[in-house]
Amino acid sequence: MPDTVLCMSSEQLPRYISSGYRYFEPGKRHVNRTIGICVLVMVLEGTLYYTQDGRPGSVAAGQWHIERPNACMRGDRPCPRLRFYYVHFTALPWQEEAVGFEPVDPGSFDKPARGIVNLPVRGKFDPAYFTPIFDRLEQIKQTAP
Repeated sequence: MPDTVLCMSSEQLPRYISSGYRYFEPGKRHVNRTIGICVLVMVLEGTLYYTQDGRPGSVAAGQWHIERPNACMRGDRPCPRLRFYYVHFTALPWQEEAVGFEPVDPGSFDKPARGIVNLPVRGKFDPAYFTPIFDRLEQIKQTAP
């Protein structure tokens, strides 16, 4: 059965909007919201509990998840102590497909191939490897005009 994937055209990459660290003390909940962008959440410590369009979900330390644009996100369950990094980026289409690359145009000698990249919306990562990258993003944000 195909998974829900994020569909990204090789001709139009998503644009970065904002990012940052978030910390929850025990008992805090995810905010209730519906926003028209994608949100990548990478959990560094604890577990984030949420309900997306009525379906419960969670993201534990060492896991990442991309929230769909215009999804109804609710914090119906309190979280334990939690630390995560988020990245907001422009909305991309979603559908039920297999993960991978679907060629649209094979390209030529002077023109790159075009296609649709179907990205998974969940996965695992190594927080020790990514935390220095997040710290660097925070430094860049502080110094960029």
